[in-house]
Amino acid sequence: MRQLRSGTSRPRLAVLVVSLVTFATSTTAYSALDGSLGIPRTFDSRLAAASTQPAPVWFKSPRRVGVDCGMFDQPGSRLAKCQSRRASPWLGQTAKVSRNGNVRICRSRNPANNRCGLADLGEGPLPPTLRYGRQVTVGRFRCRSLRSGIRCILIESREGFRINKNRVVRVGT
Repeated sequence: MRQLRSGTSRPRLAVLVVSLVTFATSTTAYSALDGSLGIPRTFDSRLAAASTQPAPVWFKSPRRVGVDCGMFDQPGSRLAKCQSRRASPWLGQTAKVSRNGNVRICRSRNPANNRCGLADLGEGPLPPTLRYGRQVTVGRFRCRSLRSGIRCILIESREGFRINKNRVVRVGT
């Protein structure tokens, strides 16, 4: 617990309650979070029942791996995509697997041009951490957190990628 200036302590649960209230008022729900992320489940089955499409999921790897990911299986956006940045020497990478199993990998050593389209997570709350050994499935895509990186595949073909802050490689049959 963090000590406030007045000498009282505030549990971290307050942050969670605010997050859940914010979540409850939004129209987007995390889906396919099987409770394995190590955080309380934020999935609302009533929202899922109202839609036949799985909701997008965003997550990050444990800090040592250094990866941010998003998974989408909705009309207009059917892919699993991850990105990483390393500060010294600078390296930015993105990898994505599409609904037909195509894997696209981009690496850039020039922080000035952003040719890989690295995105900023923005000002909002950070996505949950996918702990080592855990996985998330959204529609036809599955991502698993490994000590060697995040591995994302198109389930039916097992084609995909593994990414960490130092490298990205194609995986599959």
